[in-house]
Amino acid sequence: MNLKEQEYICELARCGSITRAAAQLFITQPALSTFVRNVEKSLGVDLFIRDGKQMRLTYAGELYVKNAEEMLRLKENFQREIDDIRHGIRGRFRIGIQRRRCPYLAVQVMLEFSRRHPEIELIFRDNDHDILQEMFLNGELDLLLHNDIGDMRFAEAEVLMQEKILLAMPYSDPAVREGKWLSDSQYPWIDLGTLGSRTFILPSRMQSLRLDANQLLSDAHVTPRKIIEVGNIETQLQMVAEGMGVSFARESYAALFQYEKRPRFFSIGDPVASKPLYIIYYKEMQKQPGFADLVEITKTVVEKVMARRLH
Repeated sequence: MNLKEQEYICELARCGSITRAAAQLFITQPALSTFVRNVEKSLGVDLFIRDGKQMRLTYAGELYVKNAEEMLRLKENFQREIDDIRHGIRGRFRIGIQRRRCPYLAVQVMLEFSRRHPEIELIFRDNDHDILQEMFLNGELDLLLHNDIGDMRFAEAEVLMQEKILLAMPYSDPAVREGKWLSDSQYPWIDLGTLGSRTFILPSRMQSLRLDANQLLSDAHVTPRKIIEVGNIETQLQMVAEGMGVSFARESYAALFQYEKRPRFFSIGDPVASKPLYIIYYKEMQKQPGFADLVEITKTVVEKVMARRLH
């Protein structure tokens, strides 16, 4: 922010003399005189009354100096804030996260990050799959937790975990007895293609899990007898538990949700269906003070929360 004009005029007003002002500004007297004349010419008014070697402000000069000093104060404050950002003393990062994960991850990330960087603000934006992608592409997010890279392949994307996609069924469904335990699995496996026609309770078309569900049903050649769309996945799983149909859930959702009545979860697919959970950010953000810590803390929180919930 270059305010040389304002600095020179204000210094001359303080000194009241070209000689003293030039010495303070480390320029020659003729150079300062020419500079002031050019400013006055561009404004179309005199800022100073020349009285021998003395320089006194005109009324226009008083107005100029009043506003110029405010501009210089703003510059000083702005420079101080920029210095704080450069040294990691203050700043702001915007994090996008799918709604279902936010209550379990955002608070823990914020607690740990605030301990290390108390003056850097974290803003969490929780929303649906497509909206978060659009926000990231529009530069409205600095970091994103997401199951799909999609059009964001130009950004840095690290896999936090491979997350199983599970089938949720009510305990009352006779097919729950068909589940088979595979090695190193938290859930019994069931062949989705053998379930026959059922009512499926699925997320809305805007949600990423719906895209995965559609693909799984297609791959297994399953045509639902009926589809009930419910935007809230916790509600879907409670409906499943009450015997109203079957549904799908990501492994983290199954682990993190609180249940009045719990459905039965199964792994599906051959190979077992899963989707990576990515942490996505712009490469340039790595230069920002505190951002590397944010990435590290987010990875650690996801690992700890999921390990605690899944085991």
